[in-house]
Amino acid sequence: AQLPAIIMDRKTGRREFLRFLASAAAVCALPGCSPEFDWRELHAEEGRFRILMPGRWKQTSGPAPGGAMLTLWTAETRGALFGAGYADFADGASAHLQAMIDGLGRNIQGRLNEDREDHAAGTAGRAVRIEGMAPDGSARQIQGRFYMRGQRLYQLVVISQPKAVPDLELETFFGSFKPY
Repeated sequence: AQLPAIIMDRKTGRREFLRFLASAAAVCALPGCSPEFDWRELHAEEGRFRILMPGRWKQTSGPAPGGAMLTLWTAETRGALFGAGYADFADGASAHLQAMIDGLGRNIQGRLNEDREDHAAGTAGRAVRIEGMAPDGSARQIQGRFYMRGQRLYQLVVISQPKAVPDLELETFFGSFKPY
């Protein structure tokens, strides 16, 4: 890698160099450089997808609406839970999409505030935002993406207090999802 010209030019004064360092520090202060979001690539071989997770993840499994098993990888940071997983349904993913969205809403006694079509790597899906309350009475928001491929339904979620996760971090997470 080449060093920026400002460092390589010996005639550049100390003031110019300090300006460069200050600029570099300002760039790293942006949310994408935040140490709270330690982005790591997860390769879920059995789920046939990859995604960036904001820290170390753990894998869990549990029943999904419709009798399938949901396999989910989760990471917590900045008071938010990031999750990416999948479930395979014998009668196809599209038949269970709404039940999965409704199930998330029930977890926070929430209401659906946004519901739109979405696509990831040529895979059709939906983007949702649900607002509600946690069991302790604090406000919660779920931002989710659901993608369908045959019998497989992918679920990506961020559960947090409203506006707790910067838009740049949400886009990093959701935009990094690549099914294969």
